[in-house]
Amino acid sequence: MQLWGSGRPIREFIYVDDLADAVVFLLRNHIRKKYWCCFNVSSHEPVTIKELAELIRLKMDYDGEIFWDASRPDGMPEKRLDTSRINELGWLPATSLDVGLSLAVQDYFSRLN
Repeated sequence: MQLWGSGRPIREFIYVDDLADAVVFLLRNHIRKKYWCCFNVSSHEPVTIKELAELIRLKMDYDGEIFWDASRPDGMPEKRLDTSRINELGWLPATSLDVGLSLAVQDYFSRLN
């Protein structure tokens, strides 16, 4: 499998159920009445694209190699969010990247049958 770039850029991801939980948390606590600006929501688990590709490869039981095409762009070196505002209000994500990927892979394979 060929992937673009070097795999070195850093990203954060969030499991969709955690994102939905954050929205419900904010609505239930009437946060929208107290604050006028947006909230960043993230897992706070920075991972390189290369690490992410390897995790997905393992969870999918893909035994092929991953080739990185360094002639293609990496994008921004790092994209991370400051989630301190929602965290200070008491919300934290419940699903780790590892568990979220496992659930996503299970869902994918269940839809193939």
